[in-house]
Amino acid sequence: MNYDNPVIVNEWHGVLCTAVPVLPEPEFKNLAITGYDSTPIGDKLPVIEGQTVTVHMSVDYRGPSIDGAIWTAIGWYVGIVIKEFVETFNSRTPVHFDASFEFVTYEFDCDVDILTLPPIEEGLYGTLLDMYAKIVEVPGPDIFTPFYIGVIAWSKPPEEYELIQHTVSHFAYIYDGDAETTTVTLKTSPFNPADWVPEEFIAELEREARDSGVRVLETKVYVDTSPLLWTDFKIEVTGTPSGEVTEGVGVGGLPAIPLF
Repeated sequence: MNYDNPVIVNEWHGVLCTAVPVLPEPEFKNLAITGYDSTPIGDKLPVIEGQTVTVHMSVDYRGPSIDGAIWTAIGWYVGIVIKEFVETFNSRTPVHFDASFEFVTYEFDCDVDILTLPPIEEGLYGTLLDMYAKIVEVPGPDIFTPFYIGVIAWSKPPEEYELIQHTVSHFAYIYDGDAETTTVTLKTSPFNPADWVPEEFIAELEREARDSGVRVLETKVYVDTSPLLWTDFKIEVTGTPSGEVTEGVGVGGLPAIPLF
């Protein structure tokens, strides 16, 4: 050390100290859902049971390297004074954020499986659903997106009916004229035997037909037992014409027979 001028260092033996920048605490901003499948945010996306929806989102982050997860939920945002989100479909997607002093934009795709709507909740809230997402399992409180209202339109897949009965009358083999086909759909309790419903329907229909001069030529009975609380039947009846025939009305203008 030059003691005449203490600012001048002649020689130093030891460890020099250097300043190390300190990363800021984890900080997120602008978390938002940007779309779902190919649908832009705000538009309705029709979905069916069994489908998977890919939810696109983005967020800006700065801070140390951390791991976390994105929780994506579809359901209903309900309540008047006290709001709550009733989740019916959801998913957890692991995510990672690298260390950064500046905000970096991250984009993530999160898949949500669309399953069956619970009958009670479907009856209460309907089939038009809301959505939100949040970042969880990171230091500090969860980070939420806005709530997106009425953006998912749920429906059942097309009903898959199974043919359980096909009856051709003797008259059909000798009849050589015009014929009309009517389709009747109805719901019954699942406690009614599947074979009892079409038998009762056909017996009643034949009695009505004889009284009005209509001849039933052929009947086909289909059943869909997938609903939990009821059984769907579809009955196709072909008969000789007798006046105007309307969808949902019995053959030759005969009334459909309710069997609930």
